[in-house]
Amino acid sequence: GWAGWHDWITTNNYPIRSTLTACAVTAMTEARILAFIKQFPKYNEAGTLVDAVGALLLPRPLSAGRKKAFIDILTNNGPGEYVWDQAITGSPSTAAGYMRNLLNSIITLPDFQLC
Repeated sequence: GWAGWHDWITTNNYPIRSTLTACAVTAMTEARILAFIKQFPKYNEAGTLVDAVGALLLPRPLSAGRKKAFIDILTNNGPGEYVWDQAITGSPSTAAGYMRNLLNSIITLPDFQLC
């Protein structure tokens, strides 16, 4: 085991860590979110972007179900992944909002706290 696990997640610091990450996402400007998105290769492809964001923020590869759920969030439950490509190329403000929703979903996951 890891000797630091009691210091990393406790009943006292878990809510604090959750609040801090939520504040960090809320504080991100639209420009900062777009810069975050554009750091990933093929950021206009929803599935590829979801895989990359998941690999960055979560300790394990995404399951098929979680990946689909994340794509649904990133496309605002649109009819297909092309919704993301249309948003990122035609309406960056909308794309930033979709990404903010995805980030907010990820930071609420217990396994996010393990990274």
